[in-house]
Amino acid sequence: MAQRQINIRMPDSDIDVLEAAAFLEREAMPDLVRGFLQDRINTLRNNAQIQDLLRARAERDGTKSGVVTSIKSKRRAPRSDES
Repeated sequence: MAQRQINIRMPDSDIDVLEAAAFLEREAMPDLVRGFLQDRINTLRNNAQIQDLLRARAERDGTKSGVVTSIKSKRRAPRSDES
């Protein structure tokens, strides 16, 4: 599965809380945050508006795919010195 990276800016006090929770749970902080985000994403997946938007984006992206024409099949206009 393709993955993308995100960067999140948070107040130092919030980061301190996350670090303490990760330490107590013996889990790496990124894994702890990833778990929180995954729980929220799972909830959002059931949202009808989000599903409609994702479907519309997929349809839009599907219509953009064109047909690639090979260079050999393209016709070039004759030059002025050619007849």
